[in-house]
Amino acid sequence: MASVKFAILQKKIDGAIRDLMVKTHVENIVFSVDGGPEKLLSTVLAEILTKTDALGNLAVKDAVTYADLAIELKAALDSKAESGTSLADYGILDAYTKTQIDTMLSGAFTFKGAKDYYNELPTTGNSVGDVWQVRYSGTSGTTLWDAEFAWDGEAWIELGSIFNVDLSGYVQETRKINGHSLSSDVVLTAADVSAVPTTRTINNKSLAANVELTASDVGAVPTTRTINGHALSSNVTLSAADVGAARILYGAVPPGDLGEGDLFIQIIG
Repeated sequence: MASVKFAILQKKIDGAIRDLMVKTHVENIVFSVDGGPEKLLSTVLAEILTKTDALGNLAVKDAVTYADLAIELKAALDSKAESGTSLADYGILDAYTKTQIDTMLSGAFTFKGAKDYYNELPTTGNSVGDVWQVRYSGTSGTTLWDAEFAWDGEAWIELGSIFNVDLSGYVQETRKINGHSLSSDVVLTAADVSAVPTTRTINNKSLAANVELTASDVGAVPTTRTINGHALSSNVTLSAADVGAARILYGAVPPGDLGEGDLFIQIIG
């Protein structure tokens, strides 16, 4: 009879504990005495069933009903377990309260959907942070607007300044300068712009600065040089006199400047 009674009690205990966990919204019930080691309540009760002196009113009954067990479990729990109304009552001190969560969520944007025109936005039943998209401008037509509006508690506020960014002053990073992508810093070389590097020289003079060549740099005769007194700054035409030679003159009549050493050949027609 004892084994049958034990089986009935165990079944009743398991059922009662499951119901208790459902009603109190907990995953398990832990039992501890005076700060001792914690044990599952079902384990503790199973141990109690092996001790007839601990069964209390149940020990003198030949059959135990669900109501009998419920009364004894409630009495045991009331004497050991403490109920609370907040997380702090159970030692949980680092959790947000419902009020705190509601306050944080009250300012969050909640996308509600899209309307074709602004005048279709709801005027009642709105919560702070509700967001609607308006597809078209005006009250009719198909001119795209694609603007977002948020409810601030009193009116709809356009979020264009937040969600629409003017990128007209920027270029895409795929744009190139002389074949170099703008996805990173660009360093151009002389070859990139078809230029002569400053390390190049002209007649041994570096192109790092303006170059001024002299006649000696190019192996030339300076224009100040003269030939028989004639400067090389222009074309030079030498006469017989320039080289100390006699002139040979032709004509019917000797010229008036005929000088010593000149040779005149008269042509008789």
